[in-house]
Order: sequence, then C-alpha cells, then structure tokens
Amino acid sequence: SIDKSRLEDAIAEAEALNKNLYTEESFSKFKVVLEESKKVLDELETATEVTNQAVKLRTAMKELEFKGSDTSRPDSENLIDSDLLDVKSATNYADKDYPEHVIDKDEDTIWHSGYQKHHTLPVDIVIDLNGVYALEQIDMLPRQNSRNGHITHYRIEVSMDGENFEPIVSGYFEHDGNRLIDPETAKQIKFAPTDARYVKFIALETLG
Repeated sequence: SIDKSRLEDAIAEAEALNKNLYTEESFSKFKVVLEESKKVLDELETATEVTNQAVKLRTAMKELEFKGSDTSRPDSENLIDSDLLDVKSATNYADKDYPEHVIDKDEDTIWHSGYQKHHTLPVDIVIDLNGVYALEQIDMLPRQNSRNGHITHYRIEVSMDGENFEPIVSGYFEHDGNRLIDPETAKQIKFAPTDARYVKFIALETLG
C-alpha cells in the first residue's frame, strides 16, 4: 500500500474552508478539484500520483479569492456607539497601547500587539457589543501616527456566546506596499446582516 496521508490531509483542510468567505466563481473551480480529489483517493496507485493530486488541490485552495467587503451595499446608518462596547479579549498588547484603545474614540491612541519575537501573526481582538445586533458593517480606522502595523489582510468572525465564532468576511485593504491607501479614512467592511453579540477582528497580515 502507499501513504495517502498527504492527499487526505489536503482534503480535510479543504473541506474545512468556509465557502461564504470566497467569490462564487473561485469557490466553484476549487470545489471541482476537491470533489475530484475525493473521488480518486482510493484509485491512486503510486506515491507520485498522490503527491500530484495533493499539489493540485492545494493549488486550487491558494487560488481561492476572498469576497472582501460588499461595496454594493449602502453605508450603514445605524452605527453602534462605542461607549456601549467592551473589549472581551485580545491576543496580547505592548507597553501602554491597550486593547481598550480600539473603542475609546481617540484617534491618537492605538492597540498595538506585542513586540517580542514570539508575538507573531495572526492577532485578534474580541469586542462585546453588550446586546444582539443585526450587524452589517465594521469600520476600522488605521493607525494615524505611523504606517507601522497597518493591517492589510483581515478576517471578521461573529458569535452569540463569545465562545463559538463563525467567519463572515475576509479580505484585504488596498495599500502601496508601504502604507494603506487613504489611511486617514476609516475602512468600511460591509456584509449581509448577521445577528451577533461578539465580534472578533483578526489581523492576518500587516505592514511594518
């Protein structure tokens, strides 16, 4: 017998992906390769065939395209006052750049993740809305006094109990390789209304 674990692992990873995060076209193409991989798993007879199919599937995963913010939706007119919010948790923080700065209405303060070598991405912060809302938009103002730490790739997850989270949108903020485009303006992330009490904002990639 041959070791098929490489393909089996790729299939398990592929099946765990949330289709709602990706464009319909790119997910449809990926789904074809996933179903093909599952179908031929028991038919493959050589290690080379297994490797080639696993590579094909992982390539299809890499070619998936995130939907990102739904720019076709109008700006929300029902923004939640940040005075009503609390920080439930954050991965870590540095010096006096506390997580609570995310909701303090002061554009000159920031939440900064840890500086130490073992403090790596991704990092996240969880906000308690202190009530259930039909959430449809998240506004994120980038750091104003430096481009260091500008978030370029994000994912947002929501929860009703603060423990079990569901991804609802992932995407990128436009940048020139050095800083975000128009960092003085809050970045609007729009999506279909989703009931939520807790919001997890995850920084997957940053500048600096």
